Amino acid sequence: MLPFGAKGAYAELKATLWLIENGHFVFRNVSPHGPVDLVAIKGTEVLLIDVKTGSTARNGVRYVRHITKEQAALGVKTISVFDDGILMDSNPPVTLIASEAVPCAVCGEMFVKRKPAQINCSRACKGSSFRAKIRQAAVAGILLLGLLILGAPSGQAEPLRRPVVSFGDWGQPNPMFDFQPISGPYNAVQRHARRSRGTVIGGRPSGCPARYCGCSASLYLFGKIIPRLNLAANWLSFPRAAPAPRMAAARRGHVFVLVEHRGGNTWLVHDGNSGGRLTRLHERSIAGFTVVNPHG
Repeated sequence: MLPFGAKGAYAELKATLWLIENGHFVFRNVSPHGPVDLVAIKGTEVLLIDVKTGSTARNGVRYVRHITKEQAALGVKTISVFDDGILMDSNPPVTLIASEAVPCAVCGEMFVKRKPAQINCSRACKGSSFRAKIRQAAVAGILLLGLLILGAPSGQAEPLRRPVVSFGDWGQPNPMFDFQPISGPYNAVQRHARRSRGTVIGGRPSGCPARYCGCSASLYLFGKIIPRLNLAANWLSFPRAAPAPRMAAARRGHVFVLVEHRGGNTWLVHDGNSGGRLTRLHERSIAGFTVVNPHG
């Protein structure tokens, strides 16, 4: 197999030999670039020729390349060199030489299918066709949604129902089959309040930043906002201490205040920004936290 860079030279030499065999005088272009590869003279006929390397698909269809607008204005003809022969085009040359050419579904230009399901002649037309299908699907979806809304039966709608969180086999309701109607607004605050053991005290105190666990702890212990303590990591600058009420448990990213010991590592704590942007009085483990004395 010839290397890619030698294919053009091979095709040009093969076309030259073919023209000489057919009685032409052939002159080659010595410039590295130009609209014409060969000039062929036979009698009074002068041909300006551009040599192309043709390609053949697996189904036997032969492909011939385009010429430029400049070449078309000069009346350039093309010679397409294939592995098994040579094809000389008329002017202007056809884009594809095949009996199986079909029109493109987008632009209407004739082309030969490389695959049985191909309907577009190029990637640009394929992209346009795909975008058109997306727009059609979007319009169909909007119309279907409108029909569903307009065709919905009137009357009082059945109240929204949510599953009861349970474990099923220990005398408790099963979350897959037992439902209860929701009364009142169903929002994020209620969801987090139901999930938490303990009491929801409130939300973010006025004047505290969005991540307000340190700010909430300083308000609880000192009755005021201490800006330096808004950052949970700064609580680690206080001296270490044994767990006791009104001590703080801190780590990088979170801090809370110990209120009452409940056994082991579990304490009742005042926990600001403990989920859902809420402040809670609830039980939690102090494992992984450093206990410090903010009064020392």
